Formats: sequence, C-alpha cells, structure tokens
Amino acid sequence: MAPDERKSLEEYGLKIEKPYKQDPISSAGAFRLLLLIFCVLSCTLLVQQVIYHEASSRLDTAVSVVSYSAQQSEAASYEAVEAANAPVNINTADLVELCRLPGIGEAKAQAIIDYRTENGLFTYPEEIMNVSGIGEGIFENIRSQIILSDEVSTTE
Repeated sequence: MAPDERKSLEEYGLKIEKPYKQDPISSAGAFRLLLLIFCVLSCTLLVQQVIYHEASSRLDTAVSVVSYSAQQSEAASYEAVEAANAPVNINTADLVELCRLPGIGEAKAQAIIDYRTENGLFTYPEEIMNVSGIGEGIFENIRSQIILSDEVSTTE
C-alpha cells in the first residue's frame, strides 16, 4: 500500500497495522539454542547411566547373594545326604544314629544299645541278629550300612 492510500484510509477511521514480521534467529541465538538442547540431552543421558549403574550393581549383588545361597544349600544338602549315607558304627552309635538304619526304630535302637551294654562290643556284623527284634531280613537290609569300628565298612 502506498503512503498516500494509507493516509486516506486513516482519515476514515481505519487503522492499518503492519503485518507482524518475525525476526530471524541470529547465528549466535541458534548456537545458544543448540547448546541448551545438547546440555539437556547430556544431562538426561548422564542420569540414565547413573540409574542403570545403580540398578546393575544391585542386580549383581542380588545375583551374588542368590548364587552364594544356592552354593550353601547345595553344600548343606550334600553334607546331609553324605551323613545319611555314612555307615553307622553299631559299637559307638547313639539312638539317633542307629535310627538312620532302615527298619530300626527307637525300640530296636535302644535294644542294640542295651545288648551292647550287657554283652560288650559287637565283634562281627552278624552278631547284631542276637538283638531282640533283629532277624535275617533286617540284617540283610542294614548289612552294607553298618560297621564295627571307625574304619571303612567291614562288610562288602
């Protein structure tokens, strides 16, 4: 619009405004904006790395604890099985140890202890059949699991 036309329109009460013209971003302003975006992204990545590292450390600790617990359980289970399968010395075993033998309950275990007290130590494995309530059947079931001394089994 020419300046004369503008004046004539303003005389009639019409006001003509200049269209809004946006200033272009200067190169320094663009650089600052990019730098700000870079800083925000860098901080975000840094926070994520810290969170990941802490979570990873906790996970490693948890895995170590679980692994250690599993090893301890396995060792305890192995020891329990080993103890349960260990031969029983019928000359020195107490009531609990004698009860580990198949077919030997508390009454028969006490009978073995009583026999041992009255007659002295067993001199051969078959002598256990002299104990009341222990016959050939029970002896055959326990033969491979009894010993007379702390050495390895005396029966094959």
